Amino acid sequence: MIWLGLDGWQEHLLPLQQEIETRLEAVGLEPEQKAYRPHLTLGRVKSLKRKGDLVDLMERDRDVDLGPFVVDRMVLFRSDLRPTGPIYTPLTTREFAGG
Repeated sequence: MIWLGLDGWQEHLLPLQQEIETRLEAVGLEPEQKAYRPHLTLGRVKSLKRKGDLVDLMERDRDVDLGPFVVDRMVLFRSDLRPTGPIYTPLTTREFAGG
C-alpha cells in the first residue's frame, strides 16, 4: 500500500477515529491493535517489478507539502480485495458543515 501521512492532523482526527472504533466494538468488531496514524491511501502495489523506481519517487517526494485542503465529507468504504483488483463499496457518508 502507498500512503501519505497526515502530520499535524492527529489532534483533529483522533476523536473521529475513537468514535468509529467505539461504534465498531459495540457491534462486535475487535479494536485495532496498532497505534492510529492518520493517512491518505494513495494506492496499492500489485507487482514489485519496478520497486526501485517507486522507492526513488517516494524518497524524492518524502517531505512534500500539499498545502491546506478542505474536508467536507467522510466516506466509510468496505474493501473487497479480489485477484482482478479491489472493489470498494461505500457504506456510509458523513457530511461536515462548512468543510
